Amino acid sequence: MKRAPNHDHLPALPAHSPSPPPTPPVRGPSSPTVPPKTSSPSPPPKPARTHSSRIPIAAGRTPPSQRRVATISTPEEAELRRREARRRAAEEEAVAVREEAQRQARLKREKAEAEAEYARAEAARKAALDAELRRAAEERRRREAVEREAAALESMLAAERKRQERERRREETEKLQRWRKELEAQSRAQQLERSLWRERVNRERKERAKGLQGKKVKTPKGIIVLLTGWVTVQSEDYLSWKRRHFELREDALVLFKDAEGDSQPLETFLLSRVQRIREWQDGFEELEPTPNSFALELKGERDARSMFTDTADDKENLLALLSSKVSTR
Repeated sequence: MKRAPNHDHLPALPAHSPSPPPTPPVRGPSSPTVPPKTSSPSPPPKPARTHSSRIPIAAGRTPPSQRRVATISTPEEAELRRREARRRAAEEEAVAVREEAQRQARLKREKAEAEAEYARAEAARKAALDAELRRAAEERRRREAVEREAAALESMLAAERKRQERERRREETEKLQRWRKELEAQSRAQQLERSLWRERVNRERKERAKGLQGKKVKTPKGIIVLLTGWVTVQSEDYLSWKRRHFELREDALVLFKDAEGDSQPLETFLLSRVQRIREWQDGFEELEPTPNSFALELKGERDARSMFTDTADDKENLLALLSSKVSTR
């Protein structure tokens, strides 16, 4: 909506002085009498505009009710007033145009300022967003670098663990091989020692058996007894030990409860059933804690029957005669 033009800068219209009374015409002898020309009555004043009027009154303009009614006396004066009115209208229009231009310029300036402010805010927002994106990218790169370092470290640790595990296995393998070699060497040494011991014992027992052959006796029943004595035998259930008197005959080892001549045999070991005579030096280690002990491996029995004599000499005499009757393997 256009603003009402401001006329404060316009010069005030000079007040018109009353026209001088008209000069009465000169009557000629034949001219009719013309009545004097009277001024037309002034139109009634228009009511002044109030504050409730829809069209505002420009500041500095005189309300119509306060204006003096101009009396047109001549056409020149009317033309002058028309020109003045046109001039004032043109000035008012120029003022209005200038004010409108100023308003448009102000609106344009405000719009430009608003756009500049929006551009600055948008630039700041983009700058903040770019900074946040750069920070996030930098954080992502840093995290990825940390993860790569952690992965590289884990890979290095895994490789080191594998190397240590290979080294440990190699050492264990070498240690096991050394231990196996030591066991084999010990076994060979023991076998050699046992072989030498067995050869020596066999020679000694053969000599002893030759000397004992001449001491054999014949009982009233016609039984040839090579050797008698006492021996402690493991029971048949292998849970206890029984002391028995023995007679070594040509074909059997007979056990009695006592040494009385009329005693009945409690157990008989036929020499034909004896497969092998075992001693702890031959690898029968369970006999090692028991002095003067030996064991007979019998056909048909899963476990050997262990026994021991009272003295080492009794053991050697018994084993010398048994060895001469049984093939020791």
